[in-house]
Parts: sequence; C-alpha cells; structure tokens
Amino acid sequence: IPNSPLVVNGGSFAPNGFAVTVPQFSGTGGTLNLATGSLTFGSDNTPQTFAGSVTGAGTVTKVGTGLQTFTGNGSPFSGTTNVTAGELRVNGSLGGTANVAASSTLSGTGTVVTLSAGGAVSP
Repeated sequence: IPNSPLVVNGGSFAPNGFAVTVPQFSGTGGTLNLATGSLTFGSDNTPQTFAGSVTGAGTVTKVGTGLQTFTGNGSPFSGTTNVTAGELRVNGSLGGTANVAASSTLSGTGTVVTLSAGGAVSP
C-alpha cells in the first residue's frame, strides 16, 4: 500500500512489526494498532483527519507540509509520535511522547501526555 492512502473507518490496521509509509492517513473510526510497527504518512501534503483510536508502543511519523488532525482516543498509545513537518492538530488524546521538529507545529484542544518540542506548540 505504499502509494495508496490508508483509510481506517472501522476495524483495525496493524503493521505487525513492519514500517508502513503512505501518502495519506484518515478515517472515521477503528483502531491503528502500533504494537510493534510504525506508520509514516502525509507526503501528499493534503489536510486529513483520523477519528479512531491509537494503541500500542510503535512509532507514528507525520511528514509533509499538510495538516493532520487527530480527534480520537490515543490515550492507550505508549509509543512515539514524530512531527517532522507541517502541523499535527490533536483534538482528542495522544499518549506516549510527541517529538515536534523545529519546522513543524503541534496544535489543538486535546491532550498530549509527554511533549518534546523544538517546533511551535499552539492552542
């Protein structure tokens, strides 16, 4: 699925130890289960929203200049979220550690458990 958008509208997507890279990540529900894998997304630079839950201890990496909005429950997630470019807006909850690169932004009205910011953090 490297050149295809990943849409999770129900059920679960689990990389199972693999590093998965997609241009877009979105969905209205379901679970992103990163128990032992990673997901990199955003290279198409378009705004996307994911409203599902995030679990596991893997790695999420947001690339590209677009806006990615997360409105779901990521409290069970204990892994790492890397925002390397663009903006990640958390209007839900996100567990684990969020690393924000100098050229990127973390925003939103939600909750982030641990933050390591080199970039902008805004409400």
